[in-house]
Amino acid sequence: MGGWESKDACESGGTAFCGTVANSAGCIALSKEFYCTCLPGFQPEGRRMNSSCVDIDECARGIGLCFSKIENSECVNTPGSFECRCNEYRTLKNNVCEDINECLDNRGGCAEHTDCINNDGAAVTCRCLPGYTGNDGKPGRACKDINECEEPDHCPENSVCVNTPGSYRCECKTGFAKDAEGMCTGKDFCVTGENGCDPNFATCTPVVGSYACACKDGFQGSGRKGECKPLPGSEYKACELLGLHCGRYQGCASDNAGSYRCAALTKVQQVKVLLSEGPGTETPLWLWCCVALAAVIFVGAVVYGVRYFLKKWKKTNESEDDALLRYGYDYGAAHSFRG
Repeated sequence: MGGWESKDACESGGTAFCGTVANSAGCIALSKEFYCTCLPGFQPEGRRMNSSCVDIDECARGIGLCFSKIENSECVNTPGSFECRCNEYRTLKNNVCEDINECLDNRGGCAEHTDCINNDGAAVTCRCLPGYTGNDGKPGRACKDINECEEPDHCPENSVCVNTPGSYRCECKTGFAKDAEGMCTGKDFCVTGENGCDPNFATCTPVVGSYACACKDGFQGSGRKGECKPLPGSEYKACELLGLHCGRYQGCASDNAGSYRCAALTKVQQVKVLLSEGPGTETPLWLWCCVALAAVIFVGAVVYGVRYFLKKWKKTNESEDDALLRYGYDYGAAHSFRG
């Protein structure tokens, strides 16, 4: 220790020590101590054997003044100096750090269901589309669909919520329909025709959210389409309800497909109609022929009867005349004999 006190601190080993210190420029003695001087961009720190040269952060001290050198640049500290650089979201052009629109290249790396929003001099924001959430605005992170139906009161009364990608919709329950105000009200299936009742042989009655079918008078069945059958004796009603006007000599008949048509009655039935109602314009030709034949037979029978009775009457009269003649002859002969 005595050597340090009798000599200059630098001469007593300070200079040699500073020669080993990085970025040192020399040694300065201070009474019994020394410290190492530093190259430009560095500053001394510590004394004696703890002396060192520490980098000066020009950027932190505001010494760099990059904003006046290169517009929109950033100050980057380097060992013993600093640099004015464009950050990763800018590019140098005409001594200006211009913004790079990352959204133009692969949408800035934003995942699906997002909008890429360019930020000046910064990373893009990947904003989830309406109805999606969960990526924190970061590129490469997927946005998940929001299930709005898990939240209450999204849909009006008498409707159900149906989640869709990025949205939802409200569907009226079965038996209900949206009105002009978008509310689900009871649907009149009988008016809209959206029912399964037989359109011809049944009546439709609306009930809340549904409808009821019933066969019309003279029919039996469930009331559903094709399931109403006419009761015996009411077959004619089927044709009437279908707008078919069958004649006196026709009946309403059904085929295997369940449709109805006007068909001719049987011969026996037609004869019964003729006898009960008499002939008319609808009377079939064959019945007219029968009527004519019957008339001929009737007239022939009458003529035959008249002739028969006339002939019989004539014979009766001739017999009476003969009897009178015989009686008169006998009478005259008797008186002549007596005389």
